[in-house]
Amino acid sequence: MAYEKSFSMTLKDLVHYPDWDIRLSAETRKNVLDASTCMDYFKSHYLPSNKLALSLLYYKCTNTQFINCSAELAMTPLNGTKFLKFENEIARAWKPWELPVKFVNHFRCGYLVPIGESQVYINDKFFMLHNIGFALLGHTEEPVQNLASSPSTNTVLKQDQELINDDIGSHKFFNNQFRVEFTNMPLLRELGLKTMWYFDTVYYPQEKYDNGGIVESIMSYTRLSHGIGKCK
Repeated sequence: MAYEKSFSMTLKDLVHYPDWDIRLSAETRKNVLDASTCMDYFKSHYLPSNKLALSLLYYKCTNTQFINCSAELAMTPLNGTKFLKFENEIARAWKPWELPVKFVNHFRCGYLVPIGESQVYINDKFFMLHNIGFALLGHTEEPVQNLASSPSTNTVLKQDQELINDDIGSHKFFNNQFRVEFTNMPLLRELGLKTMWYFDTVYYPQEKYDNGGIVESIMSYTRLSHGIGKCK
């Protein structure tokens, strides 16, 4: 839970570059958990964040393709953090011939680069949700981890305290979902149902536990899954 106040100014050239925006923004954000959480780890990460940002955005949407990309140079004056943040989302749909199926591929990725010795707080990290709206990943460690085996949290904790392992965001991620939508199948059509089969590839490391190089990280934090479901 959080409140947010923001001001932004967007520059756009509708004649020569109708799909591009340049945006200057100022935001003030404050999470409710700042005051209410009893865990020292989250008190040090859920901080007020006054952010100034200069962003370059590209957006294009057609009947068969959706592209949404952004690059952001930002700083939070209150704690001196500076970072570059890149996000990319591309969706494409194909409907071959007259078959009662549609193929869809949805790719998303993000990369956050701190500048200098900056620490990027949880307000600006990436959080992984499924393409169709529900939480995609569970915890990768035991629900409760003893302090003796926990990494440094940049805060003073008593030896008896424990950290609850929750989702604290990531500096990088990618998610690709390929799905087959059965749009006009007999019997299902009469019931008004459209079903789909999907295959997900997700890379979403938690920096608190992410050690080693990029290869080890991808091997440890990439998840493959598939399933069937209903689509609109």
